[in-house]
Amino acid sequence: MNYSPNPRDVMKALFAFALGFTLVLRADPPPLQPSDVLSLKDGRFYLDGKPFVEISFNKFDLLWAIWQGANSADPSELQRAMARQDAALRDLHAMGFRTIRIFGSPWTASSKGGLQAIWNDETNRKRLLGAIDTTLDLCEKNQIQVDFSLGLGEFDTGADATHASPLYTSPDSAQRRVCNDYLDTLVQRYKGRKAIAMWEVSNELTNLANIGNHGGLAHPTLDEVATFLDETAARIKHDDPLRLVSTGGSILRPAAWHLWHHKDWKTDTLDQYKEAYAGYFRHSAIDVIDTHYYELQQGGQKLADDANGKPVLMMPGDYVNIARDLGKGAIIGEFGTLPSGWSTKPDNGPHSFQGYNDPIARNWVEKGLDVLIEGKVPITYWWAYQSDRAKDKKSNPITFSMETTPELVKLIADANHRLQLRMTSKAK
Repeated sequence: MNYSPNPRDVMKALFAFALGFTLVLRADPPPLQPSDVLSLKDGRFYLDGKPFVEISFNKFDLLWAIWQGANSADPSELQRAMARQDAALRDLHAMGFRTIRIFGSPWTASSKGGLQAIWNDETNRKRLLGAIDTTLDLCEKNQIQVDFSLGLGEFDTGADATHASPLYTSPDSAQRRVCNDYLDTLVQRYKGRKAIAMWEVSNELTNLANIGNHGGLAHPTLDEVATFLDETAARIKHDDPLRLVSTGGSILRPAAWHLWHHKDWKTDTLDQYKEAYAGYFRHSAIDVIDTHYYELQQGGQKLADDANGKPVLMMPGDYVNIARDLGKGAIIGEFGTLPSGWSTKPDNGPHSFQGYNDPIARNWVEKGLDVLIEGKVPITYWWAYQSDRAKDKKSNPITFSMETTPELVKLIADANHRLQLRMTSKAK
């Protein structure tokens, strides 16, 4: 009898060879049970059947590094990338972290014709699936689960100065069909992997809504983005009924309601701001509202003053309450007290700092952790743990790692345990 090898097994064998070990093919694991995956009940998250809360990290470059290595002419580059990412995951597991957030589409997508160009090329498609296989293998080896950003917004092609991308405006468009093929392939391929904590539609799509013609391109409306999030979440859940689906952020602009209804940038009142969130999620198939929060140095996300002239500053716990009022789970998918070095704008104020090994950074990290614990934010992914990108590997970095900022990593690990003691003991 002739034997034709499974393409997935071939790719995994190639990646294994690059790392220098012999691949032992194993029988498929037993089907996952509801208790094996992250779940949500009455606003609380559960994992392994127990209440689950965590302050962990984005490890956004995990797949990126492996993808870059897989595309290198030098096999040793893939070997080095895998070894470095394996070491990072091992460190995170040793410190008690159980989940991380990753970007599950290649970093080159936006500069190489989009994810659509990669997906439509048979060689690149196989290489991408091999890289994802390897990424999840490393996670399972180190007992880490991922909030997996599918990156569906990367199929946003075909926009012009007057018409938003058909990805959002036409469910029958070529962009949506390729997007759905990619979505179905990945979700069905990996739904049996315990490494998947939950699926994320894409990163920060809400930033596109109602900003008009920006950068020479028309952008979708809030209603169009909301419909896209709802339809793709429903499709993900059809393919994988066990998993939760997250939006992927971000924080809504403080003028979200006014942009939606009046196409102006006037700052919203709190009630208007909440109504903008409801416009996205009140009737959505989305399970988890992801907020990206970098507002601590500004004192919070500032909305219009209340009726008594008192400033309204939105803190992380306020976004948890908005999600709960809409019947959704809440996470802070990106969180940080980012240094001024993150921005190209000069910031020489008394509270600025240039990287996470700047002495003043410790005070801001401690403040951020206190805010998360006081706000009872159930899941937070701090930006970010170790990056292999050149721009992030400065002498004074804007990412954390055990190599460069061990004291700050320990602060976050300790705060994670404090949050767990505070929130899970009451949930039992």
